[in-house]
Amino acid sequence: MTEETMHSKDKLAAELYKAGLGEMAARAASGYYHDFLSPLDTPCIQLAADLAAIGTPEALALRDRHINGEFDASADESEQWFNGPEGVAAQEALVDGTLARKAASLSPKPSRALKPDAQGFDRVEIVTVPRYKKSDLSGDEWRISAAIIFYRKGVEVHRAPYRNIEVACGHAFAEHAHAQDDGKAFFAGERDICDQEGCSERAVWRHALKQRFDRSTGNPSPIAQEGEYRLFCDKHKTRGDCGLEDADANYVVTPLS
Repeated sequence: MTEETMHSKDKLAAELYKAGLGEMAARAASGYYHDFLSPLDTPCIQLAADLAAIGTPEALALRDRHINGEFDASADESEQWFNGPEGVAAQEALVDGTLARKAASLSPKPSRALKPDAQGFDRVEIVTVPRYKKSDLSGDEWRISAAIIFYRKGVEVHRAPYRNIEVACGHAFAEHAHAQDDGKAFFAGERDICDQEGCSERAVWRHALKQRFDRSTGNPSPIAQEGEYRLFCDKHKTRGDCGLEDADANYVVTPLS
């Protein structure tokens, strides 16, 4: 079987094995990271996060290849799923749910509210990156470079390589702007993770807003959509009484089921 005819999940598994990531390779071979075979809602995001968490040069190189689409499902795989039992069932559910969605769109839906001080990234590191160079011509030696790494909720979302720490420090602000321009900054609440800046713990409390406040004047303003809320963990459940919008008095707090 040539690489062109390999299933995308098997191609990914083979590359993970080459990188010494046996457990991930086994998951990939089962379809865990595949666009259509995975039990996950966002297998592509999970693969990027798992490779970033491992953090070896081989894992990060595979992450870049994944982000560039090298391991995406092929057109044949897409068509096979579309015409298979799951694809047919999804199409039927889509048709059956059309009227329900139209009716639901006429009424307001709960939505995750941005915090007034929301930031696109909650951690930035400038690190030394060692690399052992091997060469039959010039010999072997350790070399170093540097990298600026941006994180959101404990997950690496942007990395930029530089010659050394000094150069990286000089480019940090520009790299922040570049990461935002590339759409890698995410300000809204994510999954069931606490909305407190810098916290990646699982949320256990739902804080429904009573009203919005204009940041420039401090005056109350209508909530843009009924049912806006934020999620917090136990540690950050208490919001204090100093702020207006993000204060205990402005929330109705209920536990997440």
